[in-house]
Amino acid sequence: MRNRVRLRGRSGGRSSASRGVSLERMIGELVPYLRGWAGYFSFSQSRELPSLDGWIRRRLRCVAWVQWKTRGQRYRELRRLNVPEGSASAAIFSSKGPWRLSFSEALHRGFTKARFGRLGLPPMERLAGA
Repeated sequence: MRNRVRLRGRSGGRSSASRGVSLERMIGELVPYLRGWAGYFSFSQSRELPSLDGWIRRRLRCVAWVQWKTRGQRYRELRRLNVPEGSASAAIFSSKGPWRLSFSEALHRGFTKARFGRLGLPPMERLAGA
């Protein structure tokens, strides 16, 4: 439990939306840290790896949403990621904050596990086995 809180705190600094770096670079800097954490704790806390994997992806979705800044930019980016028009519109006109929206249908359709894999973020289970 304490280690999970520590991981979230330390990875939160590496994935801050105000850093001004691209999502690809952020993932590139985050993966070695996650690999070390997964390797060290894979045996004792392996049941928590899927929930941490989901948390990291949600955090990165939140970062992307904040980096897009304006409604127009958010709409264009979501449509570029093949999100349906209705879902994209619902997301950009929502009054919810970035963390809540990072769990929305639009961001899930835009940032799938496969997309994160292409960006360089492997699943935590694979990091633990590496």
